[in-house]
Amino acid sequence: QSPDYVGVLRDTETPRGWASVIGNVNFAGIGIAIDDFGFLQALRVQRSSDARGYEYVRAKSTSPAEIGRRVHVAGVFTESKLMLFIDGKPIESKPTGKHVESQFHFYLGADPRSEETPEQVFHGAIDEVRVSDVARSASDFDPQERFVSDSNTLLLYHLDAGQGNHIQDSSEYGRDGWIDGAEWIPGQPDTPLYSPP
Repeated sequence: QSPDYVGVLRDTETPRGWASVIGNVNFAGIGIAIDDFGFLQALRVQRSSDARGYEYVRAKSTSPAEIGRRVHVAGVFTESKLMLFIDGKPIESKPTGKHVESQFHFYLGADPRSEETPEQVFHGAIDEVRVSDVARSASDFDPQERFVSDSNTLLLYHLDAGQGNHIQDSSEYGRDGWIDGAEWIPGQPDTPLYSPP
């Protein structure tokens, strides 16, 4: 599975602690996150031979995210590789092993805890989210302003309703979502869903 995300870091300072942008990472899973210093990361949890039985693989940006700037981030996960793309440019690639699938729901703007409550909340706006069952790119590409659904789309949120707490999945699967703790940005259709600090 490979998630794409379009959004903007809206805080006025460097992030205060780790934050998950999208994913289901809790000792398993995949996701896109931003670390304590503002570096974007694609994450994948894989099996390991140590006592824990798992390890995190991270492909990381080379510089911190720019406050207030819209960015397209894509994590591409194959059987042997994890890649991070920012604004259509490949940033880092890491070899990976056997993926550990998460039993948790997929979250936008947070990660799930074992009780299925959100933690590591992202303070920024999320515009578009797509999860696909293929690696959509292995080289430079032109990011779409608005994602489209196709036969490889597992989940697609446009996040442009502007009201209510329901998020409609525009893929053929109808995996609708619900908003909890975030709010719509009035009059800003390009960055509509915001999680305040």
